[in-house]
Amino acid sequence: MDARILLSSFFLSIACFSHTDDQGVGILTHATETSVTARVFASEPPQSVEDRVSEIKKWYAEVQKLGIRNCKTYRTTKKDGLTPDNQFPFDQEVKVCRLNDRYELIQGKLLGYEWGETVNIYKRDAKVFFVFVEGGAEAFLYENRYYCDRDETVIRHLQKESEGGDDLSKAANKQVKLPVGRTAVYKYVSETFERVDEVMKAGK
Repeated sequence: MDARILLSSFFLSIACFSHTDDQGVGILTHATETSVTARVFASEPPQSVEDRVSEIKKWYAEVQKLGIRNCKTYRTTKKDGLTPDNQFPFDQEVKVCRLNDRYELIQGKLLGYEWGETVNIYKRDAKVFFVFVEGGAEAFLYENRYYCDRDETVIRHLQKESEGGDDLSKAANKQVKLPVGRTAVYKYVSETFERVDEVMKAGK
């Protein structure tokens, strides 16, 4: 399996990541932007990318101070293997932690045949503002940081990679060129979000 995150093409609609109750189709769903949300964004002063990233770093620090609390855990097992005839069970886990009335953290520990991935999705006022993904496959290791604008579109993607046993912590962060247009984080990191969604649906 290729551990690299696949980039999506130009995405016209803006997505919203929301929870549904047990009667809903899924716990994590995509929905299009409402006109109310659009008016809220329009009323806020414009931000540069650097200003937004600084704001995100401030919120990230606030989350770190709060610590992990009020978590609901979803667990399931998924089979994976080199071939359809050689499948092995791997434990999957996702925690949804409501840290306070503003912040929520979704943590995923996802495993497969010769690969593993840890996901941290940070939300403020029900909007994703930052996603951190780290993992590896065989001798390949990676970290990806996704910074999101007010409408949950990706405005900066930083990536670290190492191969052949090299120390990932010594690798330099590289800024990945974003696709043309504004791409919602759910589409930009669709494979990872779909894995988290699957665990929450199966483990609820």
